[in-house]
Amino acid sequence: MRRKTLLMSAVACLLAAMAVSSVLTGKNPPVRPEQSLEASLRVPFPVKQMLDRACRDCHSNQTRWPWYSRVPPASWIMSSDVRRARQAMNFSEWSAVSQGNPARAAGMLLAACAGVRSGRMPLSGYRLLHPESRLSTPEIDTFCDWATSESKRLFALDQQDEQRRTDDE
Repeated sequence: MRRKTLLMSAVACLLAAMAVSSVLTGKNPPVRPEQSLEASLRVPFPVKQMLDRACRDCHSNQTRWPWYSRVPPASWIMSSDVRRARQAMNFSEWSAVSQGNPARAAGMLLAACAGVRSGRMPLSGYRLLHPESRLSTPEIDTFCDWATSESKRLFALDQQDEQRRTDDE
């Protein structure tokens, strides 16, 4: 009898955790295309494909939440990872970064290149569950070439903005 009560309690706790978890995870904020990375930067098709395949699940408001994202503790881990990734860089809200501070946007692109080149990004756990997110050396080179090029352009825009502010004073 005691074993049955204990089992029923464990099942009830698990179901309650799953219910709470399903409410807390799997929600994506709305996407406004005019605020996206593509609306702010020139993103060539090969880079866009790579971002879609290896980055957007965490670094955008377009996360695809698989079935296991609703089962604790996977749901808690995934929610935390996505929240932290969006805070670091969110392709769906890029204009908030780039329009207000081109130098910061340039720095974020260079940091993304460093993360990809070092193998820190995509996260190893994500690569394990999503083998298609693994990036080849040519893909990494393509991404970093693009990120460097766009960073230079953004730094130049920042310098122009700084010069205008100086001239206006």
